[in-house]
Order: sequence, then C-alpha cells, then structure tokens
Amino acid sequence: MNDREDVRSATARRTRRLALVTVCLIMFLTFMDMTIVSVALGSVQAKLHAGVTQLQWVVNGYGLTFAGFMLLGGTLGDRLGRKRVMLLGLGLFAAGSLVGALAPNPDVLIAARVIMGVGAAASEPGTLSVLRQMYPEGRERARAIGTWAAVSGFALAFGPVIGGVLVAADDWPGVFWFNVAASVAVIALAIFSVPESSSPAEGRLDVGGFLTGALGLSALTFAVILGETDGYRSSWVIALFLIGVVALSVFVHVERRGEGSQRIQRHRCSVESRNMSARENPPTIRPQNLDTSRENPRIIVRSMFGSIPPKPLSCTEKEQEIIGFGDVGGPPGSRSQHLESVSRTSTNVHQRPDL
Repeated sequence: MNDREDVRSATARRTRRLALVTVCLIMFLTFMDMTIVSVALGSVQAKLHAGVTQLQWVVNGYGLTFAGFMLLGGTLGDRLGRKRVMLLGLGLFAAGSLVGALAPNPDVLIAARVIMGVGAAASEPGTLSVLRQMYPEGRERARAIGTWAAVSGFALAFGPVIGGVLVAADDWPGVFWFNVAASVAVIALAIFSVPESSSPAEGRLDVGGFLTGALGLSALTFAVILGETDGYRSSWVIALFLIGVVALSVFVHVERRGEGSQRIQRHRCSVESRNMSARENPPTIRPQNLDTSRENPRIIVRSMFGSIPPKPLSCTEKEQEIIGFGDVGGPPGSRSQHLESVSRTSTNVHQRPDL
C-alpha cells in the first residue's frame, strides 16, 4: 500500500514539474517578444521599406494590445477555463507569428504584431492562476511563483540576444518562424501537462470594467510610446495621460460598485435561504432547564412553596409527556386538570399573609 502511495506521489510531482516548465515557457515566449523584434528593425526597414513610425508600431503594437487585453484574458480564463483560454491565446500567437513571417509590407507586419499581442494577453494571465491551483502548499507555491517571476525577467533580457542570433541566421522572418515553432511545441506540452481549472463567477461579464481598464492601460501605454518621440510636453501626450488617469479612476469606481452589489446580492440570498430552511424545518420546542425524569412533578411542586412564586402552568398534553408528567394516571384529560389544580393551589398559598 505504501509503495503505491509513493508511486502516485512521485507521479504527481513529475506532472506538476512538467506543468510548471510549460507555464514558464509560455511566460518566456510572450515576454520575450516584447524585445526580440527590436534587433530585426534594421532588416525590416531595408527589406520592407518601413518608415520610423511604422517601425515603432511594429515594436509597440504588441505591447499595447498585450496590456490592453490582459484584463479580459484573465476574466475569460476564470469563467471559461484557464487551460482552454491559454491554448486559444497560444493559437492566436502562432497565427500572428505566421502572418508576420509572410508579411509583404509593414502594415501587414503591424497587424500581425497586434494579433500576437491579443494572443499573449489571452495566454499569459492564466499562468499564475494555474500555479496557484497546482501548488496549494505555501512553501512550494512560493518556489513556483519565484521561478515564474524569474523567467519573466530572463525573457526580457534574453530577447535581443535570441533575436540577434535568429536575424543573423535567417534575416527578420526568422524571428517569426521561431515563434511559430515554439508556440506549436508549447501548445503540445500544455495539452498533456497543464490541468484545467476555472473559477466561475455569478452574474454578467464585467463589460464596463473591461472597457475602462483597457482604455486606461492603452492610453497610458500609448502616451509613453509617443512621449519618447514627440516629447512628454506634447499636447497629445498630455491628453493621453489624462484620458488614462480618468479611465482608470472610473475603472476603480465601477469595480467597487460591482463588489458592493455582489455583497448585497449574497446577503439577500443568505437571508432567503435561512427563511426557506426555517419554513421547511420549523424548530421543535424543548424545555431547556427541566429534567425529563419522573421526579419533575415533585421538584415543581416543592418550588411552588418556596420564596419565588411560580408562573401558572399551561401545557398541552404532548408537552406534559415531554417534561415528565406521564405518571399522573387517569384519562388524558385528567393530566390537564391535575396541572390546573396544582397551579391554583400554589397561587393561593403564596397569597396567604401568614406565609
């Protein structure tokens, strides 16, 4: 039995390690493309006759859509399944890379980079959620998240190095062919190693939060992009910064209001559930301080002649049986008569002045 448990534990550890490697490869591939194309810009300008503005959009079109659609990608992953959305994003990333490798002009190349950014936004947010599901333990989860964060930093640093090797080997299309091959390999690994997980939420999709969040992130990113060329004192750059700040402020307000309405809805559901349970299962009245033994009649009679006047007793026949008056004897109606007579006697005794 122990041998079987050891085998299962070892298999589970190997599966989690393979899934961790796959998730880190997804992170490495999506983050590497932030910097890998910068080395190929000279070749793109020479072969496709691209202008300076077009070259900027070849680089920044990916990062802009990546940042703008990341919130939507994470939300869809929680609702529809993180693995499913992750694979869909990797498919879009591979398709965009294929279009980029075959691009005949700069405009098509820019469109390909935008498609790749949307695919990265769909595949990357689910990586951290998958790690949290696979590693519920605190220490192992910390190691996995640390590895995940380190890979993202290495990807940004090694992007230009890998891009330089690919451009030297196969000119600028080599960068995109590499993305195609890497995406297909990672998709194959993810299908067999990454477990499916989701956190479905009640209610409608947060369209307002997505629109305001995407607008704010996109405006701020676009402002930084234009600021590098037109200067940060430009009217367009200042306007984009203001739009980004206002949009993100509205985003925070929308999310707080949505959280409050969800709390109210959960409270209402809880109250309705308790009311329904009370109607279906009414509480049973049981005496709390009375013993159910047959000594109860004597105890009650003695207490009636003490210093505290007792309250008049008024019980149904069922309650008389519960509290122990089953030994009174006689027909059922005599029990009630007996209790009434005892109650009247107790009241008269306590009203006598000589007592």
